[in-house]
Amino acid sequence: MTGGCLDVLRDEESKYENKAPITIINSHYENETTTFEFTARAENGTVIYEDTWEVTKSHSFTSDPIPDEVRTIEYRTDDGANGVVSIPAEPECPPHPSVSRKIDLYYGDEREMTYRELVPNCD
Repeated sequence: MTGGCLDVLRDEESKYENKAPITIINSHYENETTTFEFTARAENGTVIYEDTWEVTKSHSFTSDPIPDEVRTIEYRTDDGANGVVSIPAEPECPPHPSVSRKIDLYYGDEREMTYRELVPNCD
């Protein structure tokens, strides 16, 4: 029997291939916790993922990897904030093929969610 360990590694790699976890980082200090209802959509509007998370201030919550086709995140919080965050397609020159992409969303004192990503330099 050959390749048993390699098969397991390949299965694990394909599980994360073209997928990205979503992380919400809560730095809004007015409330002890903030509840986020959100929907992740593809470019064509198809719902890829939706959930409700309660995130304590100064903490974050991360989803399991989902298909890396997310282009917008619609959100609503229990304190009345809501909006849409645009997520660009993966950059032309990702940092390394084996490093999975992460979608980091920041919720701050302005009660607004923003997306930030370190984009590699292609030079």
